[in-house]
Amino acid sequence: MWWMIVTTCLLTAPPSAQVTTLAGAEARGEVVRITTDEVVLLVEGKQARWPAGELLAVKFTAPSSIATPGPAVWIELIDGSSLLAQAIEVSAGVAKAKLTGGEEVEIPARSLRWVRLQEHTSDLAKHSELPQQWQTILAAKATGDLIVVRKIAAVAEGAPALPKAAPPKATLDYLEGIVEEIGAEQVQFHYNEQVIPVDRAKVEGVVYFHAAGRELPDPLCRVVDRAGSTWFVKSLALQDDKLQLVSTSGVRGEIPLARVEKLDYSAGKIVYLSDLKWESLDWRDYFGQRRDASTALLFSPRNDESFAGEPLTFGKQTYAKGLAIHSRTQLDYRLPGKFSKFLALAAIDDHVRPAGDVVLRISLDGKLLGEQHVTGKDEKPIPLEYDLTGGSRLSILVDFGAGLDLSDRLHLLNARVTK
Repeated sequence: MWWMIVTTCLLTAPPSAQVTTLAGAEARGEVVRITTDEVVLLVEGKQARWPAGELLAVKFTAPSSIATPGPAVWIELIDGSSLLAQAIEVSAGVAKAKLTGGEEVEIPARSLRWVRLQEHTSDLAKHSELPQQWQTILAAKATGDLIVVRKIAAVAEGAPALPKAAPPKATLDYLEGIVEEIGAEQVQFHYNEQVIPVDRAKVEGVVYFHAAGRELPDPLCRVVDRAGSTWFVKSLALQDDKLQLVSTSGVRGEIPLARVEKLDYSAGKIVYLSDLKWESLDWRDYFGQRRDASTALLFSPRNDESFAGEPLTFGKQTYAKGLAIHSRTQLDYRLPGKFSKFLALAAIDDHVRPAGDVVLRISLDGKLLGEQHVTGKDEKPIPLEYDLTGGSRLSILVDFGAGLDLSDRLHLLNARVTK
């Protein structure tokens, strides 16, 4: 447990932070107080106070090193909070989880959206069919809980053996019923008037059913910790160098301040798409084929960088935030709250201009908001602004233009949704 000893020593260092306001002002100092209403720093010997409504972000000074074990459980709450955990058990309507940072948290099952129990974050898994299958299951119109099982395809008799470097093909399947509990060894699943014990090692995850109608408050901010978890919270309090928080779905947590990477107040006012996980991704070549995983990886969208791995630019202007998307790609995002506008600048990648020709379509809940023709001959980025009022699912389709798919690298600069 050497990593716990190192972490304990690092967490005793006096916390300091950099504040950035919505107006663009910045200040750095020692943390004095954090509450739901304000952040107070000691700056050059004097206390400086910022109301929460004026803040864009608070970034905390990173300790030289904090070691944490890798996750064995992935949890998403109904409010969009994403938690990485070492272990979880669910019984009597309550989940008890130990997060990768070592914190223990209790989560009412009514606040769980899904729990994933099998490793799925490796490059191999991310660029297989598993991500799309998982998203398809999440989008299913279920009337009960879902238990999801990962199946390994058997090699047909007489078929050539797979090369050692090629893993067996995995697929996901699911059954609808009621998840009674998740134990250390088994998942108790109520199906067809009987409780079936399922070996936990065979379970990819569970998806909890929630009837429509529960309203959640808008988040105060997004808390990002250095162990990889993110929380959408409605309240904060700093007590004895520990940040006590309550998520918008009512889950309580406590994180040592030295483990907190940042408080992102834009979560309640502005969210960049590159900071969100897309709910689904569909890339196809010019002939309508999805192709193999390695080709899909080559054309997969990039967050905050170009396809060359460089900063997003147009002319002499550099943009820290944005998306690089190749035709033909459709991205779907589940909006983490109520937002009123989608804003971005659309331009072809500087590296391929004046080539490049795409048709960009923006939709909300399946309804087309607008269409824009973007080419590498455009002299300026094209400003985009669409009304998102009342919607929850934003779709971006970068389709082929007049030049087949040659040089079709679209940059959506500063792509964001706002209140």
